[in-house]
Amino acid sequence: LRAAWLSAQQSEGVPGATAKAVPVAAKPVEQNGICEKTGLELSGTAKGGALSAAHVEHLDSEAFRDGLHQPKFHTDGLHMPHTSGEKTYETGFHYLLEVHDLGGKNKDGGFGGPLCSEPFSQKIADLAEVLLQEAQNDKTLAYTNFKDPAPTLTKKQVEL
Repeated sequence: LRAAWLSAQQSEGVPGATAKAVPVAAKPVEQNGICEKTGLELSGTAKGGALSAAHVEHLDSEAFRDGLHQPKFHTDGLHMPHTSGEKTYETGFHYLLEVHDLGGKNKDGGFGGPLCSEPFSQKIADLAEVLLQEAQNDKTLAYTNFKDPAPTLTKKQVEL
């Protein structure tokens, strides 16, 4: 899907959509800006952006295949040490924490997107507080916003 999107962006001539080859250990072949070895994009920035081949070049070359993260953990589980590339992690969980922090952020290294550039800003926190107050004051839900006791059947109703 990302490859199709990237190809469409390049064909329309959108600035910033051109992918550049990133040197990795095995010199991947470029196909519409996608690394054939990892299946990830060949573009991105050091701070963030979509997870790219440059972000994962220091990891095990077999950890990413067809654009998916498919590491091979210890047979006894994630609590055992895990080695990827030249680095050994205390556990597989520590490895996953580092890998999940590599990409998926915006180009500036933050978490915002095109609709909300700063999702952890004070403006968003204030908006969430207003929504919470409105929800607490809204009396249109069942049982007075579920504060009334739930109705129960009487013994006579149960006998019928």
